[in-house]
Amino acid sequence: MEVAPGLHRLEMPLGNRVLYQHLFIGDRVVVIDTGIRETPETVIFPYLESLGRDPAHIDLVLISHADADHFGGNEAIRRKAPGAWIAAHRLDARWISDPAVIMEERYNQFSATHGMAYPDPVKTFLRNMMGAPVPVDLQLEGGETILVAPDRPLRILHLPGHTRGHIGIYDPVHGSAVLTDSALWKGLPDREGNIVMPPTYCHTETYRTTIRQVMNLELETLCLSHYPLMRGKNDIADFLAETRRFAEQAEETVFSGLKKTGVWKSLKEIITDADPVLGPFGDAKDELAYPLLGHLTELADEGRIERALHDDITHWRYAR
Repeated sequence: MEVAPGLHRLEMPLGNRVLYQHLFIGDRVVVIDTGIRETPETVIFPYLESLGRDPAHIDLVLISHADADHFGGNEAIRRKAPGAWIAAHRLDARWISDPAVIMEERYNQFSATHGMAYPDPVKTFLRNMMGAPVPVDLQLEGGETILVAPDRPLRILHLPGHTRGHIGIYDPVHGSAVLTDSALWKGLPDREGNIVMPPTYCHTETYRTTIRQVMNLELETLCLSHYPLMRGKNDIADFLAETRRFAEQAEETVFSGLKKTGVWKSLKEIITDADPVLGPFGDAKDELAYPLLGHLTELADEGRIERALHDDITHWRYAR
């Protein structure tokens, strides 16, 4: 459905959660993210055909960031619309171009020095979300402008935090934006609105900067990938404020917990301590590894906590 002039939003299930796809349609067709492997064939192409637009004539695909549910359909797009350019930020382009690389460097990043890894069925599920490798044609920096029509400029925003190369797309003419996973609230909801997964930002300093940047946009319509459509400055501001508060609470929870005990703790132990405070997140609590490692890294770099290897596993403690 069209949720703002030229901005279209499509819904599809993703397990017990929802994934929203977005398109800007004018003289050109710009697809924001390709979902998982089958999303183009089951969601994007039929919608374009319902509007009388030929999917083979997609002009540009903007991949917001390197996660399997955001670029998994690139192969299907390349087959159907070989003339479409696939673009992403240069900092995420390598992961987006090769599923094997993102499987090892993003989804297996906690294995070697934290003793945490996804079970094999989860790894298989993640890999199966992605098609074959497809290179990124155009590497972005942020700050570019795309004309979807002569009077419809779209601004590319660099919004790091969830990944280093996360981007968003802003329509300043109509005050609308597709920011996918750049702001992750207090967690990700299921289809009934219950929080079932923690926010998986990774880079804490840039995540805070991104939230401030989005707060400064003139927004009337905000589209994210796993949350209901947001309209109006007040609702958008409330969502962003709660997003910022979670990050502040997560940092304080990690720091105060280490200060209180004064002992060396692994990432897994810190997650166990923090989960009841920040969640609880049930079976998804280990996803706290992403944000909490970000906070631990920042606190250690600031000298507020100490970091050391014990039996090849990274541990932290309060810096006395």
